[in-house]
Amino acid sequence: MNLSRRPFLLMTSAAILGSTLMALAQPSAFQGDWFATLDVGAAQLRLRLNIGDGPRATLFSIDQGNTPIPASSIRVDGAKLRIEWQVLGASFEGTLAGDRITGTFTQGQAFPLTFTRNAAATAPAVILPLTAQRLAAHRQKAGAPALIAAARAPNGRSLSLVDGQRMLGNPAPATPADKWHMGSCTKSMTATLVARLVEAGRVSWSDTVGGVLGSTIPGMREEYRNAGFLHLLSHQSGLPGERRDVADVMQGLDCFVLPSLAEGISNTILEAMASGLPVIATAVGGNPELVDAGRTGEIVPAADVDAMAGALVRLASDPARAAAQGRAGRAAVDERFSLQAMVGAYQRLYDRQLAAAGIQTGNG
Repeated sequence: MNLSRRPFLLMTSAAILGSTLMALAQPSAFQGDWFATLDVGAAQLRLRLNIGDGPRATLFSIDQGNTPIPASSIRVDGAKLRIEWQVLGASFEGTLAGDRITGTFTQGQAFPLTFTRNAAATAPAVILPLTAQRLAAHRQKAGAPALIAAARAPNGRSLSLVDGQRMLGNPAPATPADKWHMGSCTKSMTATLVARLVEAGRVSWSDTVGGVLGSTIPGMREEYRNAGFLHLLSHQSGLPGERRDVADVMQGLDCFVLPSLAEGISNTILEAMASGLPVIATAVGGNPELVDAGRTGEIVPAADVDAMAGALVRLASDPARAAAQGRAGRAAVDERFSLQAMVGAYQRLYDRQLAAAGIQTGNG
């Protein structure tokens, strides 16, 4: 049988490629330490990923305490790798090629990420002094109306840099004397929700809060009732400082919303439930363990604005249901998370372990 040179070369190449993929199919090709720098826009996080036998994977965020974060699942399929961290609500999917795993890290949104064997990839970033020009560049990149940077030296000398305008649509420049709003994910989420409603033609930026929500919130404060959406969501609000009346503030709410992209076990959810509030939270971290969806509140996908808006509308439209969920949440906190419940759980655990070891206790 005669073979032309070209088909023979193609068959040889295919055989080599097949052998390479077979080698990569072994999980051992991924084992060891991998390093990367995750660029999330406002910050760069140095990461170390250890993949061991099993396979098993552990992530370390070098710039956030270097605490080990074990993966909840890991799957190797040839040169493909997928790792999930349920506690972070995050995942990584990548492809191995030589000494690099190139892919995407997803936590609420997707970020490109490449791991290498080179530890120098996580060398500390060079910190450049902040100048007025660099602050302006940061503001433009973030798309914020204004940014401020301030510092105070031990000798009492203070310095502040400001760039931008006080509010959208107003050319008045921001100044250090203004009251500044320190990043609120809740305010950002509210702005996104209103923007979606404006796009749908349901409201306009010139509408007032009272004109849209006044009938559902009779006791709305006058300054909010007369505020337009554009003004309220672009204006800079003051910082209240330390608050000792959080419980009183909680009692004045109709529901509690936590639109986090990542969580551990949220104490604020427990505080809201203890205050008798229904909770709307995202399905990240321990939130689904705390909120019994449909009974004590609602769980929605992270970064899903439509789902969050729908949950808010359903609760606002059914005050009786919201109140019932709040009561159920308070009962759940008393039953599962009170001091008495914690002590009882520890006592039962110790009793079981002692009994398994054949040791009698006074509670047996």
